[in-house]
Amino acid sequence: MALHTASPSVFSQHRESPMRTDSNEIRFHSLDALRAYAMLLGIFFHAAWFFVPHYYGTTRTDVSANNGFHFFFYWTHLFRMQIFFLIAGFFARLVFKKRGRVGFTLHRLQRIALPFAAGWIVMYPLFTFLYLWGGIESGRILNREPFWSLWAQHVREWELNWFVLTHLWFLYYLLLLYAMVLALEALLAGVVDRHGKIRDWLNRQFQNVIQSRWNMAMLAIPLWVTLWWNDNLFGITTPSASLVPMWSVLAAYSLFFLVGWLLNASPELLRVFDSRWASKLALGTLLSIPLFLYFNDKITHGQANSLYPMMWPDELQDYSSFRDQLLSAEELPSSDVHARIWGSLSPEYQRFLKEHDTTTLDEHAGLVSYLNRHVILEADLSNSTVKHEGDTPDSEVDDQGMANRAILESAFPSGVITQNFFGRPESKRERFLFLGAYALSTWLLIFGFVGLSNRLFANPSPTVRYVADSSYWLYIIHLPILFQINILVADEPWHWLPKFVLYNVVAFAIMLPSYHWLVRSTWIGKILNGRRYP
Repeated sequence: MALHTASPSVFSQHRESPMRTDSNEIRFHSLDALRAYAMLLGIFFHAAWFFVPHYYGTTRTDVSANNGFHFFFYWTHLFRMQIFFLIAGFFARLVFKKRGRVGFTLHRLQRIALPFAAGWIVMYPLFTFLYLWGGIESGRILNREPFWSLWAQHVREWELNWFVLTHLWFLYYLLLLYAMVLALEALLAGVVDRHGKIRDWLNRQFQNVIQSRWNMAMLAIPLWVTLWWNDNLFGITTPSASLVPMWSVLAAYSLFFLVGWLLNASPELLRVFDSRWASKLALGTLLSIPLFLYFNDKITHGQANSLYPMMWPDELQDYSSFRDQLLSAEELPSSDVHARIWGSLSPEYQRFLKEHDTTTLDEHAGLVSYLNRHVILEADLSNSTVKHEGDTPDSEVDDQGMANRAILESAFPSGVITQNFFGRPESKRERFLFLGAYALSTWLLIFGFVGLSNRLFANPSPTVRYVADSSYWLYIIHLPILFQINILVADEPWHWLPKFVLYNVVAFAIMLPSYHWLVRSTWIGKILNGRRYP
């Protein structure tokens, strides 16, 4: 395919795209539709989240959980937010070119910053309320305080929550990317590249990459690097735990944002995505199957944790043995390591261990969470340095958390608590190959879905336009609704299929009318969609 080589400057707002045809505008409709469906897919993604047969941070784990949902959850995570950030970069340049620096800033403040701030004010205390409610109902949290005082404490003390940014974290990271691109544009246009030669060169190189038969492999290389930096077999970490950016996550999503930005500078390149889109979807999905099987095997055996010395729930492999050894510690002298661990437990967890010879997934996760916070990070199990078996054999560890984790591993051997797999050389070799395949699978799926969207949504449609306009509001409000449904029905022993359908039907039955009657023709719709509909 012969494409223009005299391309527009990548960041300059005053240069025009070489392709300004009606078909080009239709392609933009397809990307707008794809962005909307990616956001709606997030609703099904989060509904499946409750059915994963491992504790992944939900309000409650549904008793109908199975690995089919786990695969869907994993497969969707390969491409969903990556597509969103790519399209966000595409339309960001479109707005920047149309409105200029000041207009772009004001537009993004209205459409992104304001919804994030207003949504967060509502969502953060609501998330905390629902997580505490679900945690107490499921036994994940052993409450010894009045609920409302515990809720107020969690709202005040952000470090107690992993969801400080809630599911709106993507808006926060978009704002960071906008700030970065504005700073970079000012630097290039005002100082480094006033005549646009560097930007024109960059644009030509990007065209060469996209037109190459090895385009997905070439794009996978920088993603591979960022995935290695993330150091997570699940892929790009969800950075909802802190206002401090996770730089590895920001770097990963910056890659997709930049690709989208550069695509907008040369929109004729979107034709490349049309080629063999079905084969790319099929190959990306097939490649995701061994990736998932490897990940599921590691997490099942407690070998997927990159946050050592903190434990994932699956790293406490044998609850019965752990319980028996701790219960026997009551008769041991205080100098014994088991007695010290027993003494570091709260009365609630001492009573729990006495009364429960088995645990649910949520109770198990609650126990491990307590061990992380109050034993590994806070207890003083030993004043001496401890050999850490997961690292270099001769290294001595004097960090309290590392020392306490090593003591736990030695006190409960034979797989009761899994040793640090991530620190071993064989793990590094496996992860090197695994993450390379993960990056390639991601780009195969992205190319496939962009091509599919170009095929299905090339023509403007009132229905698709309605879906695109509603998707922003639906995504903002969906998760607390799903949380509420989950808390109410998670323990019901129904078949997984009607139960999953129930989650989504009830959620959409609440969300769609709220959009139509409360948002679409109101000032909220003006903020979210840029216009009010009659």
